[in-house]
Amino acid sequence: MLIIRKEQMDSLKQIPAKAFENSMVEHIREFFPNHYRVAGKPVVGEVIKYGIMQAKKYDFTSERNVCLYITVMFMLGSNFDSDILFPWAADILEDKNMPDPTARADKLTDTALDFLRQIAGSNNSNMNRAFLTLRKELPRLSEKTDFDKFDHYMTEKLNGIFPKKYEILGENIISQLIFNGVNKASMYKISEHRGQALFIILMFFLGSAIDKEPFLPWIRAILNNKPIDDKTDRVNRLYDESIIFLEKWFEKLPQ
Repeated sequence: MLIIRKEQMDSLKQIPAKAFENSMVEHIREFFPNHYRVAGKPVVGEVIKYGIMQAKKYDFTSERNVCLYITVMFMLGSNFDSDILFPWAADILEDKNMPDPTARADKLTDTALDFLRQIAGSNNSNMNRAFLTLRKELPRLSEKTDFDKFDHYMTEKLNGIFPKKYEILGENIISQLIFNGVNKASMYKISEHRGQALFIILMFFLGSAIDKEPFLPWIRAILNNKPIDDKTDRVNRLYDESIIFLEKWFEKLPQ
């Protein structure tokens, strides 16, 4: 995760229309190098196309405003506008007292940057530490098949892995996340606690709409793979691919 200055994004407002998508790919490669490296250019391109479509829902049609919207997607997740983790995003995007799209795009970006500054820490130290902790915790998660007082277990687990994000989100949102995570996991035949815990942790880190996230096609492929009927096999594949994702993420980050 990389925090960039708003004035750096402002410099993109004069991008020629025909080259917009290519310029956005280069924008992501420059300002989100780890996202670009881990996902690859084709996936980044798909996320950008999705972002252009999503931005139109909020009357973001100028290249500058679309750029800001897509940038926030890479900060928070492609479906941040409906994510239970970020209720303030929908409030800003749908604010009828702010009809000017540019004003809403600016406020959205400023709020997202402020949120990330709070949780990421100096030089992304909190963020990097959290991902390191997550990498250590996932194997421990696989050692258990059931938990007593699951909600309590998950709140302690999330707080232990990424305490600053837990603090900023607050207990009400965390409770909603756990409830929604259990329900969403069941939609994909994941009903035992180990699988639910993994699902909720991924939602906490990567956005609550991980099953619809174009940046994470491997999650969507596993969840929607109909030949996988065995729920344990689905969880094992999700677990294994999560480990691979984390290892790729940390190849170029400070340890």
